[in-house]
Amino acid sequence: MKEIYYYLYDRNKKPVITFCLGYKDGTMAKGVAICSKKDNPCKKYGRKEARNRVLEALGTKKSNKQVFRNRAKVVMCSIPKWYNYFDDVDNYYKSQFNVKPSNEFEKKLFKMIGGTNGA
Repeated sequence: MKEIYYYLYDRNKKPVITFCLGYKDGTMAKGVAICSKKDNPCKKYGRKEARNRVLEALGTKKSNKQVFRNRAKVVMCSIPKWYNYFDDVDNYYKSQFNVKPSNEFEKKLFKMIGGTNGA
């Protein structure tokens, strides 16, 4: 599997959301790890969680782990530069199968690891 990571930072410049894009056998998946306000953000742990969620999506061939915790939704909506990044926090999955790029930045990342998926 080819993979690439990126992060969204809070106002204190801490990486509170980690994304992993994974590409395997012509399919792109996305894994997301979200810190709560009480967590101490750690890129290494975020990458591990996000990668495991990519593997889950590719293994089950479906999106899993819908975001239910309000604490996670608060973090998702508190990203200053990316406030509108999440179109619908009530229907967002941490393990996403057969995804398309969410924005121009993701289109570039998809191409870097060999995927197209609408790019």
